[in-house]
Formats: sequence, structure tokens, C-alpha cells
Amino acid sequence: LAFEDLHHTGWVLKEDIPRCVEIPGSFPAMSSVSVMGSIDEDGFQAEFSGFAKGYYALAVRKKVEKTGKEAYAKTLTKEMEANENGETFQIENLPDIEESIKWKYQIGENEYVIDNGDRMYINPLFGFGLEENPFLAKERNYPVDFGHTFRENYSFTLVLPEGYEVESLPESQRYVLPENVGSFEYIVGEEAGKIQMRSSISMRETLFVAEVYFYLRDLYDKMISKQSEQWVLRKKS
Repeated sequence: LAFEDLHHTGWVLKEDIPRCVEIPGSFPAMSSVSVMGSIDEDGFQAEFSGFAKGYYALAVRKKVEKTGKEAYAKTLTKEMEANENGETFQIENLPDIEESIKWKYQIGENEYVIDNGDRMYINPLFGFGLEENPFLAKERNYPVDFGHTFRENYSFTLVLPEGYEVESLPESQRYVLPENVGSFEYIVGEEAGKIQMRSSISMRETLFVAEVYFYLRDLYDKMISKQSEQWVLRKKS
């Protein structure tokens, strides 16, 4: 079904017993982004790879069909356009609707990695995180319907540049909605000369009643705040 046709109930058109029936939740949508980055004398370099399945893959196919592959590549992150790295963009399985869409590309210097000599400031989401909570109202009197369950994963591994050490990293955090119907997780740490981070959000139900709205809105507030926190590296003394 098209996303706009998703519904929780349906009407059975049967002459002898017409009736209303519940429609089970649709198969989940899922996306994943993995980033491998390093910083050397030539500056910052990173390879992005990811996949989308379910309704996320459908959305990508529609965008590529409408704008073309090159234009879609530039929408993933503005650094690709700024650094003219769009030619590195590769995408697989566009015609095969039974398969997940896979993609990858590389970027170089960008506004999310700032080097001022003594310190480096890194925004590890590279524009993939939300900038604004989609739930602006403080109160809501009707349910939130996502249409389908979903999970979004993002991971970033950075090889520490020679001569630098970690000054500060965000604290890891986990937030779970009542009855575990949804969650957000952010885990980061340093080990063996690398910083590794994993951020994920998942919703295990499609419909959230008004009584849960406060917690749902708070989850998104915490996620946006956490994902916007910088990593700080400093030169070794």
C-alpha cells in the first residue's frame, strides 16, 4: 500500500457478512547510515554507506524518480554539493522493489569538522540528525499515527588524528517510552585510538494515544539535543 493509504481498520466488502476488521501493523521501515572517518595532513575524509528498506526505500525511489540520481545525491548532505563530491555517489537496487536500497559516497572538508589549530570540533551527525522537534505543541488531544513501525540507525567511527587526544565527548544516553513502545539510544566511547558512536531511534507501535504524547515529544527533544553535541579533540601537550 502507498503510505497515504495506510490505515488501522478496513471494511470487508462481502455480501453475506460485510464487516469492519483490524489491519495488522505494516512491515517496519528501516534505515541505517555508517560513517568511517579519518583526519590527516590532507584534512578530513569519510566514507558514508547505508541502506533503506520498507517505506523508507519507497520514499527514496520516489525522490530519485522525480529528481534524478544526481540531484538526490546532493540532497543527502550539502557537503557533497559544496565539495563537488557528487560523482562518488553510488546507489544499488533502485528497480528491485523487493530489495533494500544501498548507497555510499565520500566527502572531504566540511562545516561539521572545524580545526582551529589547538582543538578540533566535530559534529558527528553530519546533518543527518533532526534540527527541530516535529512535535511542537506542548499538548495534544488526539493520537500520533506514524503509519508504520520504524528503526533508524546511525554509526560513526573516527580514527583519532596523530598528535590529538579526546578532550570531551557527550555522555551516553538511553530513553525508553512507557511499555517500551519506542526508544532512543546514543552510545559513544574511545578505544584503541578510535572514537565510536552509535545512535538509534525505534518505534515499535504505529499509533500513540494522546496520554503518551508528552513522553514522545520529550524523547524527540532529548534526541535532538544529544545528537547536536560536539566532540572536542585537543593537541597533545
